[in-house]
Formats: sequence, structure tokens, C-alpha cells
Amino acid sequence: TVTPNQVVVSLNNDKSVQNHIGTIHAVAITLLAETATGFILGLNLPTDRVLLVKSYQVNFYRPLKKGQVAAIATLSDEQRQHILDTPKGEMVIPCVIDDRESDSDREPISVEMIWAWIPKSELEARQTGQSATTAS
Repeated sequence: TVTPNQVVVSLNNDKSVQNHIGTIHAVAITLLAETATGFILGLNLPTDRVLLVKSYQVNFYRPLKKGQVAAIATLSDEQRQHILDTPKGEMVIPCVIDDRESDSDREPISVEMIWAWIPKSELEARQTGQSATTAS
């Protein structure tokens, strides 16, 4: 599901993504969160900028054992406007991950991805060894 304020990415919990104890592998969960949070930032980022993940924190409160797993990343209208108004910046984009068949009283896995963005011209200048003002 994709809207400007929310992206939901899902993954089937089958053998190919499970670890040695039969739950979804931690890296698969992290990749799902990176996909959802990066997608929502990319969706809201002007085309003259480039994004990169800086860091993340994942809290594995419980194993995900059954059914389809969903990562839900959200941005408020204020966050979306900040992205548009800020040529170079960073933002914590929260994400929750839960199996869709779990009990509603169970704690989902929470992820905080810190994403940054810079103007493409600045990245190009860094790659060529020029200053951003010289490249413009």
C-alpha cells in the first residue's frame, strides 16, 4: 500500500526468510523496514535530492512466527512539508513491523531508521572532488 503519508510493505513468512529457530531472520525484518521507510521518504523527496540511510535501531520484542509480515512506515503532513522545505537534512522515520495474524495485544517490532538527504549537485561535487559551489 502506498500513499504520501504511509507505505506498507509485506513479506510472506516462509522457509526462505526464516532463521534456524523458524522465525523471520532479523536481517529480513531490517530490510523490510528499510524498504518501507526509504520508499516513503523517496516518495516525498524532490527529484533534485538523493537519500541515504544513516543508521537504524530495531527492537525485537518478540519473534514473528506466522503469516504475512507487514512493515508500516508513516510520515505526518508536517514531516512531509519539512522534507520539501529542507534541501539538506535528516529525519527519523518510524516503522512498525507485525505479523498480520498476531493478537492485537502483542507488541509489534519497532524500528527507527534515520535517513538523510542532500542535493544531487552536492553528491556529484563530492564524487568529482569539487566544492558544491564550484559545481553549481
